[in-house]
Amino acid sequence: MAQPLTVLAQHAFNPPDLLSQYPPRVSHPYKEWLFERALRTPPYHLGEIKITKYLAGLLPPNLPPPLPVEIREDVFDYECPSPTSTPWYLNFADSSLFCAYGSGLFAQDEMQVAEHPLLASVREAMRALSQRDQAFSATTRNRDGAPTPVLISGVQRRVVVHTNPDADQGRPGGLYGNAFTRAPLPVVKRACEFLEHPTTTNLICIEAPSGGWGLYKEEEIRDILRTAYTGFAGARHETPPGVQVVVHTGNWGTGAYGGNKVLMALLQILAARMAGVDKIVGHTFAAMFTCAWEEALREAATFEAGLTPDEIVARVAAKHYRWGQSDGN
Repeated sequence: MAQPLTVLAQHAFNPPDLLSQYPPRVSHPYKEWLFERALRTPPYHLGEIKITKYLAGLLPPNLPPPLPVEIREDVFDYECPSPTSTPWYLNFADSSLFCAYGSGLFAQDEMQVAEHPLLASVREAMRALSQRDQAFSATTRNRDGAPTPVLISGVQRRVVVHTNPDADQGRPGGLYGNAFTRAPLPVVKRACEFLEHPTTTNLICIEAPSGGWGLYKEEEIRDILRTAYTGFAGARHETPPGVQVVVHTGNWGTGAYGGNKVLMALLQILAARMAGVDKIVGHTFAAMFTCAWEEALREAATFEAGLTPDEIVARVAAKHYRWGQSDGN
């Protein structure tokens, strides 16, 4: 059974007011063009954008049975919610939420904001609100380092940026990460597909640990588990009863942060079980990540229902997973 969640802050925004009061602050010329073009034409939104910030607490006392896990060797497709199922997508957040959205960086976090440009206004609004109430600070960890996942529901995806390698379109190495700012602007423009009928997305913003080395310590494993659990449980909490919760995730914390590919997938699968979500989808992007997810899924199957958090952490630590290296993006 999931533990009660602690809500630190919650607010709902009217999108036109959000944009007019807290416009994006963009410094890179490519991003200036993209944001201006994406937000040029109303309506900016249907409904409201809701943010909820949680404080990570205790893990559930026992591990529930396994849940369905689907592995797809692709990128996020941002499926629309239905009356029976609500998809939630991970944002691979920095501790300072969306902090580099206006820069030339273009890793998963910055790409997600570019495609959902009102997320930039969400950051600016949270920073403004935090002047009156520090609970609204645009952070995914507090000053003590404890996880504070931020969930954002109902934000429009207004543009698709194709980052895959395509020599015919002038991007033989793709546009992900640092390749974005090295590409000529015409190449970036050709990669942007502005949506005539924007869709809406729900996001779970959580930061993975970074900068580790050697074997994973038990406290690092527990931190990853608590972070993912709190984000996933928040999605369950914010989805109406009777509606399935499907968490779409991927190679969280294994790029620039250098996390172990198998460990990070395994802990997400176990956290999803703890949170009571109905299904988890791992979007792996490439074959090496697919192999890691498949190994993690096999390993997760050995964790029987009823295990305590201490037993889970000890068993994971006994596997002697080692930190990897940053990929520089």
